[in-house]
Amino acid sequence: MEIKHLLCINGHNDRIWSVSWSPTEDLFATSSSDFKVKIWRLKKTETSRGINRCTMNNSECGSEYNYELEFEIDNFFKKSPRSVKFSNDGKYLICASFDGTSSIWSKEPESENTSKDALEGQKRKEWVCLATLEGHENEVKCASFDISGNYIASCGRDKTIWIYEKSHEKREEDYEDLNRLNSNLDYFCSAILTGHKHDVKHVCWSPIALLLASASYDNTIRIWTLKENDWFCIQTLNLHTNTVWCLSFNKDGTRLASCSSDRTLFVYQSRFIVGLNGLLGKVLKSCAELPKLSTVLKNRCVVLNTSFPVPQIHLEVKLGNYGPIIADDWEVNRAYEELHSRPIYSLDFDDYIITAGGDNKVKVIDLSDRFSNIYELAAHTADVNAVSWNRRSKEHIFASVGDDEYIRIWKLVK
Repeated sequence: MEIKHLLCINGHNDRIWSVSWSPTEDLFATSSSDFKVKIWRLKKTETSRGINRCTMNNSECGSEYNYELEFEIDNFFKKSPRSVKFSNDGKYLICASFDGTSSIWSKEPESENTSKDALEGQKRKEWVCLATLEGHENEVKCASFDISGNYIASCGRDKTIWIYEKSHEKREEDYEDLNRLNSNLDYFCSAILTGHKHDVKHVCWSPIALLLASASYDNTIRIWTLKENDWFCIQTLNLHTNTVWCLSFNKDGTRLASCSSDRTLFVYQSRFIVGLNGLLGKVLKSCAELPKLSTVLKNRCVVLNTSFPVPQIHLEVKLGNYGPIIADDWEVNRAYEELHSRPIYSLDFDDYIITAGGDNKVKVIDLSDRFSNIYELAAHTADVNAVSWNRRSKEHIFASVGDDEYIRIWKLVK
């Protein structure tokens, strides 16, 4: 397997902190110290010749894919936007900022009276701010929607994690208005989680349950869940010896990966969730003869991602019934010491794990066998701050961003 370079984008005028792909479109967002968030669209190239001036001297750069800037959020952030994350349905983008706020954005809906010619001639889609979440004393490092969109977690320099919940009074109205976006999103702070002793760098939701993981400058990872209307830390993982920068669950929620300034990558596994998914797989298999199962609950539902290849079956859960689990048995499944020669700042877990380091490198780890093949490349000319998979693509496409102000697009080729 090799990592193929697809595209270079000189995207910002200062270091780029974060990158995130939409789950539903070939869109990705980036945030930078130039106080801007930009939303880009990846497009297939019609010509077979490279059209970009590649800083990596790659003649094929731009030969398969090109890009367009869909929208630029400018003159909004008072300080650097530190992270960007799309919601699971792809309709919303949340931006966490060093100004102490998290803002929620969405694409402005097209008017029913807009002509086809006008749409084709429109170069950019307008994105609008629907809500701004406040509360942190200072810098917000990360903010993220849970899979249902009912909860948002944000974390910051003030050592706290804030949980915002969608107002129950507004929930039905908001989801009826989802396509038109005529009403503002209404979130309220339902909990403030304390326990970390220093900055909280990252928060990450499980893809299958109401389970939250947090990473901190205090070298620990904490696992949180909701019990009897209160949030509790149900497990603390303290194997890292330096700042934990980033976390990512795999597709079925059975594994959690972490990376740190100690240059180590850990992959943890929960036997409880493995068993839960096994039971779930048996239930789905026994229901495979029911042809109507895949059509029920189409309104106001979330699709729960699972790893079970059951044809024409979709596990769906009504909003409001999506709940917490007590998974407090996370143990190390794999460990990669000195994976990078400098701190590991970011990772993303899909079919493969990708990591980004202060050594200017990106690495791809194949967990399909016990030997864990590792592939690497010199991706940037300065620290690589973030990586993100395009989960919508079947080509294993991912993006990396760094201090060199560049966005680079890559593809795994077997």
